[in-house]
Amino acid sequence: MNGRFSRSKGQRGERELFAILSARLGVDIKRGLSASREGGG
Repeated sequence: MNGRFSRSKGQRGERELFAILSARLGVDIKRGLSASREGGG
């Protein structure tokens, strides 16, 4: 596996998790790329 494949696999997993959480919690959850780049969570 190269780095690009691992990264896209992780992104797909995050999106799947966020879709499940969004449906169950009734709120819109999205990937926040700037949060992790700036040291947040």
